[in-house]
Amino acid sequence: GLLRRFRVRGLLRDRQERAYALVKRAVEEVYEVIEPFNACFFKFLKPVEYVPVDLDVLVEERDRLKVEKILLKRGYRVLVREPYCTTLKKHVLVDLYVHPVVLNIAYLDGHILLRYTHETSFNGLRVRALKPGVEALVTVAHAFYKERLYTLSDHLTFSTWFNRETVELAISQGCVDVLKLALETSRAIVSGVVEAPVRVPFLTFTSLLLTKLSKSELSRRTAKKAPLKLFDRRLFNNLYLSLKPS
Repeated sequence: GLLRRFRVRGLLRDRQERAYALVKRAVEEVYEVIEPFNACFFKFLKPVEYVPVDLDVLVEERDRLKVEKILLKRGYRVLVREPYCTTLKKHVLVDLYVHPVVLNIAYLDGHILLRYTHETSFNGLRVRALKPGVEALVTVAHAFYKERLYTLSDHLTFSTWFNRETVELAISQGCVDVLKLALETSRAIVSGVVEAPVRVPFLTFTSLLLTKLSKSELSRRTAKKAPLKLFDRRLFNNLYLSLKPS
């Protein structure tokens, strides 16, 4: 981080260094577990200096329980188990995804994303992660479908890593509208029309999700699990914020 770069010392730097050490230990341990499987880290690396607060892992459905059991033997405990994601914790939170989901609806196909991995490094550790162009699409899809918030980090990741692979995957995954919205929002940030973070209106989110359901068989199939998340606290919190008078 900036504190390390400028050699700032003190309690804040010490706290940051401890956080770095925990994350690095978790990355090393988790990667040792997932390396033999068709799995990778995602939403993990950025084109700017960044240390994740949790780890997101994409894994084939047939291997999810195997990976989960190994992590449990290594001291992790399950916090939440959902149809397409298991959240565990030891040093940090680890989310095992079969597909990236919102309300249990897959908005990207995890099996297809796993075709676009490469070997890279994190703080000197060799890891497997998504290719930059694919990470660009995952970043904006996560922002508009899941978080309903487009941050400066999202903008920088998308603007830096956007390439032909991003477009091709958006077309095949039926989320070109999200790509267009990300381009429009990034241009607005650069021109100073808006400031990041940019909140996604609830009606815009709803429109994006309905379009996704109309174009993706996987989204429609996984939507059968959506009733399990109808009382998602974050969903109603965002609805309240979007409807609340300014």
